Amino acid sequence: LNSHSTSIPDEYDGMKLSDARLSLYVFPPQRMESIMIDETMKTLTEELISRGTSYDIDFLKRVYADDLKFVRILPDNTVQILSKQDNIDFFQALKDSGAAPLNTAHTILFADSDGETGTIVLKRRMSQGPQEQDFLFTITWKKRGENWQIVQEIVALLSK
Repeated sequence: LNSHSTSIPDEYDGMKLSDARLSLYVFPPQRMESIMIDETMKTLTEELISRGTSYDIDFLKRVYADDLKFVRILPDNTVQILSKQDNIDFFQALKDSGAAPLNTAHTILFADSDGETGTIVLKRRMSQGPQEQDFLFTITWKKRGENWQIVQEIVALLSK
């Protein structure tokens, strides 16, 4: 038996031990849904899905901020950063080609807002190529004047 004892400090790098324990606690999904879904973020994002999947270009031009960063993470860990115009061009090309509306299926996992900035995390099921795939989106909204705009959207493929 080792006769040396190690004491755990009450504070480490400005964080109390009780804070560290709290940050490791994972809320069960049913509890998280009831406390972490901001209704404003949910409503804004559901309108984005509804209107974006049907290629409402005028709406997309208004809702995407001029300084939008659309970050796409590919399965090989390549990161692509697209601008507002890149994103608008993508939806315009789909509309011009006569493509059927995109799938609107989604599951909101987290949504929070402080009244000026909001974040929502959701899973989407969409076609990209021959089959439907699951994607994880993290969208950051900012209130600019009276309107909310998307300043960042991060998407990653969850399944192949």
